Amino acid sequence: MDNIVTGFNNTDQAIEFYNESKSMFNEMSMNLREWSSNDISFVEKLPACDRQQETIVKVLGITWNTSSDELTMKVPNVFSYSQITKRTVLSYTAMIFDPFGLFCPTILLLKLFLRKLTVGGYNWDDKLPDDVENEFKQLLLEVAPLSNFSIN
Repeated sequence: MDNIVTGFNNTDQAIEFYNESKSMFNEMSMNLREWSSNDISFVEKLPACDRQQETIVKVLGITWNTSSDELTMKVPNVFSYSQITKRTVLSYTAMIFDPFGLFCPTILLLKLFLRKLTVGGYNWDDKLPDDVENEFKQLLLEVAPLSNFSIN
């Protein structure tokens, strides 16, 4: 089963949701487990077998530190590729998962660059010319700070 992501105004509402959810899923012989929260008082009221043991968990592909209540985005390293091609640019752009749309302006630059490659008639697996590759690497410098970006 996938994770459920929700929020509540107070601990009592969260406990009520926990109890109702556990009961409902138990009736279907399913076990809801690995509960996480930034609310320590909520987590302490849960049985140990239902708690997520780690304080750093993935939520919608984004890392959530439940202790500091920070969301952190990871950006892949494109410099591991031996050569930059149109396919490399597409692959890299697709690897940046931004479910909240927080980084649309930066990711849009990559998508516009990919469109430029498509309109420019570059083949998928041909190495990009040095000037075009350098332009892509310059864009990567603008994207790189996303790896250090956190929301709290």
